[in-house]
Amino acid sequence: MKRDSAVRGRELGVYRIGLIFVTVLAIVLGLLIGILNHDLVKVDLLWFQLDWPLGLLLLFALTIGLLVGVSLMWLFTVIPLRLQLRKVPNLVFFIDDSLDYIEKIDNALSNKENPIENRDLLDKRRFQ
Repeated sequence: MKRDSAVRGRELGVYRIGLIFVTVLAIVLGLLIGILNHDLVKVDLLWFQLDWPLGLLLLFALTIGLLVGVSLMWLFTVIPLRLQLRKVPNLVFFIDDSLDYIEKIDNALSNKENPIENRDLLDKRRFQ
């Protein structure tokens, strides 16, 4: 048990380090895009116009695209898989009478109806 928890602890540590690395990389790339693309751009949204820096507009478009992509993946991949896993298989059980048969043999050998000692019982048992 201690070994399993130690392995899980290392896996969580590696996961945290990877998450921190990806977060720092995203922040650095966001700042780099924002600094290099500081020119104002007019965005016409039919009812109103926005004057945003090009870097902010690029990051906004990237974020919206990422959210739409993750949502579509979740909708068309994760939900169908969850629905498949929720289906319970139809289990069919057959009556197994082998234990009853073994019990009858044990009773026959332990009682007076022992076919090994009393051969007259064999004919009676053949036709049952």
